[in-house]
Amino acid sequence: MPIILRAGEAALPRPGARTTTIPDPYTGFVLQAPMALLAARAGQNGEDPWHPAREWPSIPSQRLVRAIRYIVDDLDDETSAPLPPRAMQGMSRMLTDLLLDGFSARMERTTRPPSAAGLALVRRAEAILRDRAHTAVSIVALAGELGVSTRSLQAGFQRHRGMTPRDVLAACRLETVRDRLLKARPGETVTVIAYDCGVMHVGRFAAAYRARYGETPSATLARASPPT
Repeated sequence: MPIILRAGEAALPRPGARTTTIPDPYTGFVLQAPMALLAARAGQNGEDPWHPAREWPSIPSQRLVRAIRYIVDDLDDETSAPLPPRAMQGMSRMLTDLLLDGFSARMERTTRPPSAAGLALVRRAEAILRDRAHTAVSIVALAGELGVSTRSLQAGFQRHRGMTPRDVLAACRLETVRDRLLKARPGETVTVIAYDCGVMHVGRFAAAYRARYGETPSATLARASPPT
């Protein structure tokens, strides 16, 4: 069946052969995700009662769409420096997790809503997120490591912290970047440090950094005291 989109809309077609037609003067962006990769990522948490092949949401989540738009804008910016492998890996993992979140939400409509993870488990998850803030973190794998479903972990963070695990991870990365900026060595730049700390969208990161610390990352870097 045909899927017709208006400007600015997004859809999530089922796997299989199809023809995509984009009339002038529009530009279309198609993101392909191998089903084997989705199945492997979903299998990282045995507590999750869902699988990509079972339920297929036809409309992607707004969080996924926003993330794709941020990434496209960043990659389409001619002034942006080439992304290092760590940033590319982090982008791929983040998009995969957000896609799997959509499957999880779909399954939740047909299964019993998950119970929220307890405060002690949320604190354990926070400690892990801080320790791994500079790497590409999978929330699906993190929940599996803690022995709970992804939705249960997310519900626990919402109940006890008022935010998602990925929001907490972003805050941890801000702290990590600030510490690196204050101890930067000669020649290190904000962009290099940000990417090295797991940041995937430097422009968005800079705005969040200024909102939290009241100054730009470059201003913090200017006050750096390199370690002896």
